[in-house]
Order: sequence, then C-alpha cells, then structure tokens
Amino acid sequence: MAGFRDEAETDAAARPAAGEANAFAALMDQGRKHLQAGAWQDAAETFAVALALRPEDEVALEHVGLALMSAGRFAEADAYNARLRAIQARQLPRRLADGLAAIWQRTGTIEREYLEPAAVQWAWELADQSAWNKNAWLKAAAWGHEARLLMRRWWEAATVKQLDEIDDLIELLSLNEYRSALVERGGCILVGGHVGPTAAAVKMFHGGNWMFRPFGAAGFGRAHGTALMVVPNSIVTMRTLVKQVRDGVTIGLMADSPMARDRLEVEFLGRDVELPLQIPKLIQRYGTASFWCCPLWHNKRIRIELKRLPDPLADEPRDAWSRRWFAAYLENLETVMRGRPENLGLFSGIWSNVNPEVLRTRQQQAARIHRFAN
Repeated sequence: MAGFRDEAETDAAARPAAGEANAFAALMDQGRKHLQAGAWQDAAETFAVALALRPEDEVALEHVGLALMSAGRFAEADAYNARLRAIQARQLPRRLADGLAAIWQRTGTIEREYLEPAAVQWAWELADQSAWNKNAWLKAAAWGHEARLLMRRWWEAATVKQLDEIDDLIELLSLNEYRSALVERGGCILVGGHVGPTAAAVKMFHGGNWMFRPFGAAGFGRAHGTALMVVPNSIVTMRTLVKQVRDGVTIGLMADSPMARDRLEVEFLGRDVELPLQIPKLIQRYGTASFWCCPLWHNKRIRIELKRLPDPLADEPRDAWSRRWFAAYLENLETVMRGRPENLGLFSGIWSNVNPEVLRTRQQQAARIHRFAN
C-alpha cells in the first residue's frame, strides 16, 4: 500500500506541472496566431500571460518583445528585451573560444534534437559526398549550427569588453572597393544569408568609421543599440529602412527569406524558394551599391567574403533587374551551401523553404489572400 500511495502522490504532483506546460504551450500557439494575423496588442497580452507561467522562458520573452515593438510600444519592449539579455548573459561561457570548443562534445544531441531533417536532406544532396563521410559531415554541420547561435548570443548579450573576443577570430580583409562605393554612392547595402557566423560581420562593420546598421530579427544587437528591428508590420519596417538608406547609412541585411508579401518565387538547387523583392527594388530606386557579405569558418578562423553585386541598368525593367540581381546573389549563396558543413547553419532563411511548419504557414497565408481576393 505504501508503494501505491507513493506512486499516487507522484502522479498528483505531476498533474499540475503537466497542466501548466499545456497551458503555456496553448498560450504560445495562440500568441503566434495573433502575430500572423497582425493583432499585435492581442499577441503581446497573450505572450505576457504565458510569460507569467514561465518568467524566464527565452522564447516567450523574445515573442512578447516582438509583439510590443510591432504595436509601437517600444519602451515596454525594451524592458522585456533587457530581461532576456540578462538571462542570456548568465548562460554565456567564460570565454567565447571555450564555448565554441565545448560544442564539439554535444554535436550528437544537436543533430538529433535541433537539426531540421528536411534541411539536412537538402544540404547533404548538395554536399561533395566523395569528400565527406556523412557522420563526420553531420557532426561538423551540428557544430556550425550551434556555433552560429553562440556567436549571435555573444554579440547580443556579452559585455563590451567580451565583444573583442569576436574580433580575435576575424581575419583581416581589404575594404577598398567598399570604401570607394561609400564615397561614390554615399551608402551601401551589405547582403548576406542565414549561413556562417553572421554576428562576426555585424561586429566588424559596427566597429568601422562609417554609419552601419544591421537590419535583423527583433532584438538582434539591441543590447548595443545598433539594430533596426524587423517586425511583422512591413510598412513601418520599410519606411525605417528607406530613411536610413537616404541618410547614407550602410545597411546589413539578409536576402534569403521574404520580409513581406512582395516575394519572388524561383527554383533554386532543386527546391522552390521565395525571396524578398524589397531589396532589389530599394537598390534600383535609390542607386545604392550592394555587396555580398558573408562570414565563413576557415581553419578555426572567420574569413569575411565581400563581393560587389550588380547595379541596375538604365531603364531596366524591374522584374528583369530583380531576377538578374538575385541570380548573382544566389550564385554566392550556392557556393556556401555546397561548401563546408560548419557554415551551413541549417535553420531560418534559405532553409525555411523546406521547413514543414513554414510551408504550412505560407499555404495558410496564400489561402487567406485568395479568399479575400475573391
């Protein structure tokens, strides 16, 4: 009987925890639905209720901050982002190099729990399979996935002094062509993808003697006051971006995932992908120079690729220009995707084009647009 009572007491204790977990998950799902519908206030309130159940949940903190920024409640968003950065700072390793080295000890767990199978399948199809054993390739890809996240977290949450440890990993590169473009055009757009340790490029260009603003996900770099927030309200986002371009600021952004409904659909490396038309439109309208900018792991160091992308021709039709610009951009991205597994990332951006959840969301959005149109 004693054993039965112990089991019953354990079950009774577990039920509230399970109920809380279910309630938290339901609230997070509801909040995401509000975000997708553009109901920013409802989303913020729902995520705040979820956060009350789990006050240190990083995903909930990030989402409530995103919803509040989308609603224009920036001071409140800053408070939540500060809470998030404080939690993340406590989790950082003592030294960046130590954290990067430690990732190799848990690549098996990363591979099993965090790598999206469809992204892995696509990337392995593109790999030089004659040069790689798949297990070794997966281990390196898992390390790169986690290293990309650690580098971003270090940029977001480390102290100013600790940020110098990112610089220690970066190889010097020539910036002569970039500097010339700044003089001729008064500003540039540095375009990357969701591959490689992106935070390294943000750190390097932030430290230069020019105006630079990364244009990234909510919260990216916010601890250091340098990021332009990308929020679902695309009109506000694009107005902010246009103002920065007109002011001669160098903008850093990603071009491998759409930011709004205005998308270009193309076939790329055996998959259908969607790309943000706002970027080539912006380049054509304001005559801004654009560069492929991508940090890549190379012999335990970071080498930043910087290559000039095409300029529009006089009177070039917008569709023809957009396709020509993206062809050059995707050529560079393809080289990385066929290259070393440490640089793949395997989440977000280009990889979202094979993510089942993202594909479902796109189908739902397309269905809503079709329904409203008819």
